[in-house]
Amino acid sequence: MAPALSPLGLLYGGLMRLRRWAYARGLQPSYRPRAFVISVGNLSLGGEGKTPLVCSLARFLKEKGLRVAILSRGYRGRARGVVFASRGTGPLE
Repeated sequence: MAPALSPLGLLYGGLMRLRRWAYARGLQPSYRPRAFVISVGNLSLGGEGKTPLVCSLARFLKEKGLRVAILSRGYRGRARGVVFASRGTGPLE
C-alpha cells in the first residue's frame, strides 16, 4: 500500500513546503494571540486521550496559579457561534 500512497505524500509535502514559504514571506497572514496557547490534537479521531490530557493539563496549570481557558469546537464542530461551558467559576451544569 505504501507505493500507492507515495504520490499523495509527495503532494502533501509539497503543499506544506509552499505553505511554510508563504508564511515566511508574509504572504499568508498569521495571528498572534496575546495569551499563551497550548493546542492539543491533530488529524486523529476520538479515543486518543485528548480530553483527559486537557483536563490534567488544565488542573496542573491552575495549581500553578495560572488562569486557564479551554476552547473547543465540540464533538464534530457542529456548534454555531460562541457557546459558554463555564463563566470562570467552574463548568456549567
